[in-house]
Amino acid sequence: MYHESGKRDALVIKIEFINSNGDLVYVEYAPTITWSEKGKFMKTLHDLDVVPAMGEELDINTLVGMRVTATIENVERNNVVYSNIVRIQKRETDIQAKVSNEEDSEMMNQLFDVDEIDFDGM
Repeated sequence: MYHESGKRDALVIKIEFINSNGDLVYVEYAPTITWSEKGKFMKTLHDLDVVPAMGEELDINTLVGMRVTATIENVERNNVVYSNIVRIQKRETDIQAKVSNEEDSEMMNQLFDVDEIDFDGM
């Protein structure tokens, strides 16, 4: 919601990342607080699975320490690149998939090649 002064009410969410150098980097996401279902604020609450029930207040403490996936868009203005969060979603799991390589795939194929198993001798 915007006020006559031009200021707005927003929920400021600070997200911590580890960059490729291993340094902590913080990026903020601040959707304007409006209860319109089409607004970024409600979209964010839905994506984070924290929409309060009718008549209840939003418990922002549930957001502290939440693991999220952030979609970031880089925009260049006046030869400066800015990184902006365009969406955040609650991470479904803390398990991160390992990127497979050809050697791993070949090893798995060899381990599970049932054509070479002698079932009669078992």
